Amino acid sequence: MKSKTFIAAAACAALLSTLAAPQAMALTKQEEANLKVASDFTREVLQARNVAAASKYYTADMKQHNPNVPSGLQGFQDFFGKMWKTPNPVKAEMDPKPEEIVVQGDIVMMMFKRATPEPTDPTKTYETFWWDMFRIKDGKIVEHWDPAVKPVPKP
Repeated sequence: MKSKTFIAAAACAALLSTLAAPQAMALTKQEEANLKVASDFTREVLQARNVAAASKYYTADMKQHNPNVPSGLQGFQDFFGKMWKTPNPVKAEMDPKPEEIVVQGDIVMMMFKRATPEPTDPTKTYETFWWDMFRIKDGKIVEHWDPAVKPVPKP
């Protein structure tokens, strides 16, 4: 009985040590390629506000899970084309850089830190986080998620 208890305690200690100090897992070649697609899309389209460049990354029928943006390449271009009239220069690296990146198979998730105005004192900000998650197939984004919600109508 003592040996079973010792083995269970050792297994728990080993598990806790991996949770306390997570190890970066090596990405497969496909996961590296998927991360590149998501990173390049983020830099060249989202951060540069370049609607036209989306065609390089989105499939025509991509599924959009942001409730404000219609699905499909055309839906993305129509929605953001109203706001992004002139693209910004594309930077060599993401700016801002993600705080965290998770890649698993065909899924890439990036989380970004944001300074958000304090509602009760607009001279102050507080820290929030935004994330984008992509499903990539054959080198193109086929699905996108983010935490967006529909805007509250003004009274």
